[in-house]
Amino acid sequence: TDLSSIDRTVRWYRSYGIQTRAGDLENKLLTIAPKSGYAEWIRLNKATRTVDKEQKKILSEQFIADFPRSIHVGSAYRGIFEYYEEISDYEKMLQVAHQWTIAESRYKAGAYNSVAQAFADKKIYLDTALVYAERAIRMVDDEPSGIPGIFVTDTAVTETRTFAPKTECERNSKYLRAMYRATKGWAYSQKGMYAEAEPLLYQAHLDAPDQPDIRMHLAEVYEKNGKVDSAYVLHEQMLRTKPLDPQAKESLKRVYTQKHGSERGFDELVVRFERKWREAGVDKLASERVNKNAPQWQAKTLDGNLVASADYKDRVLVLTFWATWCGPCKAELP
Repeated sequence: TDLSSIDRTVRWYRSYGIQTRAGDLENKLLTIAPKSGYAEWIRLNKATRTVDKEQKKILSEQFIADFPRSIHVGSAYRGIFEYYEEISDYEKMLQVAHQWTIAESRYKAGAYNSVAQAFADKKIYLDTALVYAERAIRMVDDEPSGIPGIFVTDTAVTETRTFAPKTECERNSKYLRAMYRATKGWAYSQKGMYAEAEPLLYQAHLDAPDQPDIRMHLAEVYEKNGKVDSAYVLHEQMLRTKPLDPQAKESLKRVYTQKHGSERGFDELVVRFERKWREAGVDKLASERVNKNAPQWQAKTLDGNLVASADYKDRVLVLTFWATWCGPCKAELP
């Protein structure tokens, strides 16, 4: 009945892919110590890792009821919020958003931004979305940084952090601020306030140029503000990186027509983009190729026949190395 020993055994079973035994021991631990820190951690993981949104909501509500003082209550509220978001119950979304942002103790700025993003995406409660996004921007420097470490004991689940270098923390804060600015800009755009949206999305794009959603929203705002040339540049960038994306193709065609007065020449442009994209992919693969002969080997198939590397000469062959004690290895086998 030593809880820490049971917990270590569960983790050992999980690491080797022995899920049934691990589950049996977790149930035993929940039975003998339902209010312990170990039980709290097990219940949290079951709630947050469940794929089915309705089941996640139920488990999250039970977790909050049983562990109202947990530092992870915010994670449970997220699960409930996502359920109501999926079924488009807007009143419940607003209610749970209020509860979540109050209860969240670890990533409050992230919670505000997630709610604002969801409201903006669905074009609901846009004034609230703007308020929440602004709060997220103002609170970004308060977000914890570094590598989290979770410590589970008989009585509680606590968290410590191994802090990253100052430059890494500053880079992380800059990135988060860009994402939160983008959310606020998106909310303004959804309200039809394109002049207010543009500077926010522009700065967000400068600070996080690798984010396609920010680029797309900024391009749309440029269009609304009559800046066709600026919109064209961004839409062209998106199609260059994803020439097979029908949405990117239609967006560029729309701006191309505005810029040139007709669709003439557009199909040829797309063909050139696709060709260059494929050529770049081939060049990348060629540059990453080891270009050395593989070591010679022999092995037995499951039916006992002997095969050798020479049997696969001039053919593409993928080898995967695994062991009987490696759970993830066995899970990926065909």
